Amino acid sequence: MNIWNRCREDKGWIHLSADQVEHIGGDIRSALGDPGSEPVRLLIAMITRMARFFDTIGASATTAEPVPPSQAELASFLKQVADFGRWIASPGGECGYRV
Repeated sequence: MNIWNRCREDKGWIHLSADQVEHIGGDIRSALGDPGSEPVRLLIAMITRMARFFDTIGASATTAEPVPPSQAELASFLKQVADFGRWIASPGGECGYRV
């Protein structure tokens, strides 16, 4: 996932993956640089939740008939994705991140 950081003077792209935050460019600093901040905690929770969700679906694919997630599991997962997406996008705010 690439996020455009428009909150700081040192704007630039930040690449996020399951195991790292990588700065794209020589001197770009991350607005997500504080590992104790709410954005980082939210991101880690989201990545962990997504990994568990897709691991569960993938594990069932080894059987003859894959078992889809229950409606409650899917609704809970999609709600968290939507909440995370709204926080990332924050289109009306002066400060935020755009995917």
